[in-house]
Amino acid sequence: MQRTFAGIVFAVCATLLMCQGEVQAQALNMDLVGSYNTPGEAIGVVVSGSLAYVADEGGGFRIIDVSNPAAPQQRGALQTAGVAQDVAVSGNYAYLAAAGAGLRIIDITNPASPREVGAFDTPEFAYEVAVVGSVAMVADGNGGLRIIDVSNPAAPRQIATLGGSIRAIAVSGSLAYLAATSAGLRIVDISDPANPQVVSTLNVGYAYDVAVLGNVVYVASWYAGIRIVDVSNPASPRVVQTINTPENVWELHATGRFVYAAAGASGVRMYDVSNPSAPVEAGYYNTPGWAEGVFAVSRYVYVGDNAPGLLVLRYTGVMDFSVRGQVTLGDYGASPQGVQVQVELRQGGSVVRQETVTLDSNGGYVLAEVPQGTYDIAFKASHWLRRVLTGVVVDNDLTGVDVVLVNGDVDGDNEVTLLDFGRLVAAFGSIPGDANWDADADLDGDDEVTLLDFGILVRNFGELGDE
Repeated sequence: MQRTFAGIVFAVCATLLMCQGEVQAQALNMDLVGSYNTPGEAIGVVVSGSLAYVADEGGGFRIIDVSNPAAPQQRGALQTAGVAQDVAVSGNYAYLAAAGAGLRIIDITNPASPREVGAFDTPEFAYEVAVVGSVAMVADGNGGLRIIDVSNPAAPRQIATLGGSIRAIAVSGSLAYLAATSAGLRIVDISDPANPQVVSTLNVGYAYDVAVLGNVVYVASWYAGIRIVDVSNPASPRVVQTINTPENVWELHATGRFVYAAAGASGVRMYDVSNPSAPVEAGYYNTPGWAEGVFAVSRYVYVGDNAPGLLVLRYTGVMDFSVRGQVTLGDYGASPQGVQVQVELRQGGSVVRQETVTLDSNGGYVLAEVPQGTYDIAFKASHWLRRVLTGVVVDNDLTGVDVVLVNGDVDGDNEVTLLDFGRLVAAFGSIPGDANWDADADLDGDDEVTLLDFGILVRNFGELGDE
């Protein structure tokens, strides 16, 4: 995150153009909500809950309370050795990449009084850090990748190294994605942290930072914008598109369907990458200083800017998401494909959206274009009881919103009673085409109403659905 002479020249040129009224507007779909003036230069930021953890270069480590985004307040601070470059948070500890002072481990149990409990002095320049479980991985510049066991925070120990010039790191599952400067993007198998293995390398230009989301990796390529890389086959990654940014990108953050870029003198940029092959700029904000760090949570974008420190922006554009999951149809032997399920989105006790979804062969469903918010989601199928999932927070594209429905509600009144027995008795022995055929009485989906269906009803007799 060190600025270059070329970057400074660019900033001066941008200022001159601004004076001539030849640059773009101050912002698109982003408003400044609040800020906190840190003593150093805020270049790394991560937010967890209501607290922002800031790597403030010469200002050390800062903890900022952002529970009121309009009025951030410092909760705690620690002046560490070295120059704070990047921070990661896991559990009760913050891990600080501190340039020439390597990795610093800080106990943040009491945010008002953070304290250093351990350190590991890497040989070169610790730019970034990622933490997975009890392992910290440090991008150490010309010192390569340093993999450090932090199971005992007071006595961290190196367990592996990987050579090269490593500027940044992002981790997803058992793979680490390395911004390897002139060597481009390197994909490394870290399933055994003590024995990292290079899976592949891709020429993307000078790789300065990296972010990963699902099967897509975003690489800040110096002088060449943001490379969008398909890593669905890690052994054979491929560039699918390039975002041409107005300036070199210092840091990337990817979440939901957006990727955010701290772009120096051009502030922070936000791109909709729901279609990685056709990214669209969704917003930007020309910060007053030099944007070097960025982190986003829902509509709020937290920017490390060298002039005022920490900025809190709010995205004001459209932020709809998809909700995906699986509906398990209890006691149903047939394929769920084609079964229709009534879905309600509720807020504050009121139904704000009703929709019928058709299940796929695995019981999967998709709700598209769901506005950001917190919902109770109700599911009801023909002869299954209603089930409600409460407090579903939609602030990103969601997967795994699964539900199991109880069978036996033949008459659709959301309870299994003698009335359902009556309907089943009336249809007993029938098959499709018979005068007394009742598809809702065929509880197991085998195209006939038999004792098997009676068994399901008896088993679930007296069950009530959710309101």
